[in-house]
Amino acid sequence: MACIKVATGPYQDQGCLFRLIHEYIYPKAVYIGGMNIDPKYAAAEMEIVKGIWMQKQGVQLWHFILSFSEIESAQYVNPKDARYIAYEICEYFADKYQIVFGIHAGPNLHIHFVINSVSYRDGNRFSNSKAAMYCIRKHVSLIINRSVDLFFY
Repeated sequence: MACIKVATGPYQDQGCLFRLIHEYIYPKAVYIGGMNIDPKYAAAEMEIVKGIWMQKQGVQLWHFILSFSEIESAQYVNPKDARYIAYEICEYFADKYQIVFGIHAGPNLHIHFVINSVSYRDGNRFSNSKAAMYCIRKHVSLIINRSVDLFFY
């Protein structure tokens, strides 16, 4: 069964967006993508939004990982299928936030997501409350269950 892990890190310094996206996630990714952003310039574009809304302090990003088991990776979900799942998950955030993803293949296929902590629409910060995480997990489980059903038919 696929699982979601919210990565906690000291994502408060100005260089963390670039390091996480462009030096860690992208170099290992077989596919990259995102919404409301050009993935090639993700860190810079997220910084621009923060500057426009004068929200450069505090947590810079939210990072979570959707990981598939070795069996799921071998039998049901390949990197191409994972790309469709990733875009559906991005749609959950797209009305307010910039989001990018990188798909890492291997025995355990997984997708890294990075969300700008500041909304491009209104400058509000992303809520990392328990209620918000529950909604994200619920949305992802619906996508995964629907996608797995599609893989069988």
